[in-house]
Amino acid sequence: MERSELADPVVVAAIADQVWRNGPWMRLREVHDVLDELIGAVRAGDPGAIEPAVVVLEVDPMFHGSGYAKEKLMRALGQVPIGPGHAERLRAVVIRRCRVRGPRHELRALRSLARAVATPGLVTDLRALPPGPARDRPAEEAFIDAVAAAVT
Repeated sequence: MERSELADPVVVAAIADQVWRNGPWMRLREVHDVLDELIGAVRAGDPGAIEPAVVVLEVDPMFHGSGYAKEKLMRALGQVPIGPGHAERLRAVVIRRCRVRGPRHELRALRSLARAVATPGLVTDLRALPPGPARDRPAEEAFIDAVAAAVT
C-alpha cells in the first residue's frame, strides 16, 4: 500500500482493523503516524484536515491506541472553527459517544467538542437518549449530564 493511500481516513480505519485482527503490527505504526500528522494539521488550523478528522471520528476505528488518538482529535476539533456541515456530523459523533458504555476517559475531550458544535437542540437530543442497562444508568446519566452541562 502506498503512503498516499494512508491519507484517506476510511483506508486508515480499514488498515487499522485489519492490522488489529491479523497483523503485522508494523503497519499499525504507520496508522498512528498518519493520525498524528492529522492531529497536528487540525491543531495548526489547516481547513483541509477537518474533513478527514471528522471521518475518523465517524468511522470510529478500534485498534491499540485508537482511543487516545480520537480523544486528541476531539480536543483539537474543539479548538478550531468548524463549518455548519461538519458541525452537524460532529454533533452526531457527540451523541453516539454518549451512548457508548465503557471507559469514559475521553469526557474532557468530548465536552470540548460538544461546546464547539453546540446548538440549542443538542442538549435536548442528549437528554432524550434512551437509557442503557439498569446497572449502567447512573454512570451513563452522569456522563450525559457532564457533556450537556458543558454546552449550556
